[in-house]
Amino acid sequence: MSVPLREWLGSVPWLRGLPSDWRVDRFKSVAVLSTTDNSSYDDRLLSLSTTKGIVPKQYDDDNRIRSGEDLHRYWAVRPGQVVVNPMWLAHGSVAASGIEGVISPDYRVYRTAPFMEPRYVALLLRTTEYRGLYDLFVRGNTTYDRR
Repeated sequence: MSVPLREWLGSVPWLRGLPSDWRVDRFKSVAVLSTTDNSSYDDRLLSLSTTKGIVPKQYDDDNRIRSGEDLHRYWAVRPGQVVVNPMWLAHGSVAASGIEGVISPDYRVYRTAPFMEPRYVALLLRTTEYRGLYDLFVRGNTTYDRR
């Protein structure tokens, strides 16, 4: 569903300065949940940091390092994809990846529409306004997002 921005201009003060030919789209119409698993057994484990974005995972203890076989359920992440930790989205745990690897199956990986800039999408999802809306659908440490 796409709504012309001019319909929103009167109801949302911070939108008044944006071009009137822009439109408002639902997230699911500009981003698709990626379900590409780690079938290649890529062993570059990634981490999502609220301050650094997507980075290679570092371990303090070699005993915690997972083998490729343990990582087969992890999601493949490619540069330009948006990664979200739904349990920490209210705290800004979202970033566009600049590197390739795999990430926890508890996270969500999205491919954005070709006309969307993934870094912009990640920044938008980190805004106070978006996180406030997200909070409406969160109860405790669980979310109502659907795969």
